[in-house]
Amino acid sequence: MHIINNFKRKENKYIININDIDNLISSLGELISVTDSGITNTLYFDTDVYKFFVDGIVSKDKKFKVRLRKYDSADKVYMEYKIKDEDGMSLKHRILMTDDNSINILVNRTISSDELGYIYKLNSDIPNDEVKLLIFNIMVMKLHPTLQTSYIRTSYENMDLNNLRITIDTDILYEPKNSFMWNFDRSEMKVFDLLNDKSIVEIKYENNLSIRVKNILLNLDMNPVKFSKYINMLLDDMLINYIKIK
Repeated sequence: MHIINNFKRKENKYIININDIDNLISSLGELISVTDSGITNTLYFDTDVYKFFVDGIVSKDKKFKVRLRKYDSADKVYMEYKIKDEDGMSLKHRILMTDDNSINILVNRTISSDELGYIYKLNSDIPNDEVKLLIFNIMVMKLHPTLQTSYIRTSYENMDLNNLRITIDTDILYEPKNSFMWNFDRSEMKVFDLLNDKSIVEIKYENNLSIRVKNILLNLDMNPVKFSKYINMLLDDMLINYIKIK
C-alpha cells in the first residue's frame, strides 16, 4: 500500500452504479495500476456539540475531520487530521500508532514520554515536532467517537500524472458510536440505503487533473458531487432516531 503521511491535494468525488465500475477501470486502462484492495474501517470523532458535523453542513469556510483508520484488522491505526478549504483543496496529516496510544490521546487525553518516543519511531519520516504538535492539537479538542464506517476500498494510482490516486469504495456500511470500541463484524453494521447499489469514486491529485483523465470522465458522463460519508451517515442515523421518538 502506498501511504502518504502529510500531503495537500485536490479531491473530486463521484457516485456511480456498481455495475459501471468495470467500464470506468477499462476506460482508464493503462493510465492507472491497482495498488491495494481490502476493508477500510474508519472511526470518526467530534466535539460535544458536533462542531465538525455542523460546520460540514452550514460552513463555507474550512472544514475539519479527526478520525482513526484501520486497514483490515491491522494492529496499528492511523490518526488523521483533515482540513478542507472552500476551494475543495484538502490538507491531511496522518501518523501511525497503536490502539492504546490512540485511546490515551483521544479518551484519556494524556501520553507518556515513552509512548511519544515510540510514536516518533513509527513515524520516522515525519519531524518529531510535527508529530507532537498534531497529537497535542487533537488532545485539547476534547473529542468523542461518533461514527464508524466500513467499506471495501480498491486503490489505483499513477504518480506521473500529478500524483493521481483513485479509490473506489463499495459495500459501504456504518454504525453510530458513543464508545471507543472498534467493530469488525460487518454483519452487525447498517447499510446506507442511498449507496445500496452504488460506489463512491474519489479522484485525488495535485495541482490539475490530467486532461486525459478529464476527457474519460466526460465521456462516461461522470460529474463530481459533494458527499461526505461522515455527515450523510450521521445525519441518516439522527433522522432514524428522530422518527422512532416521534
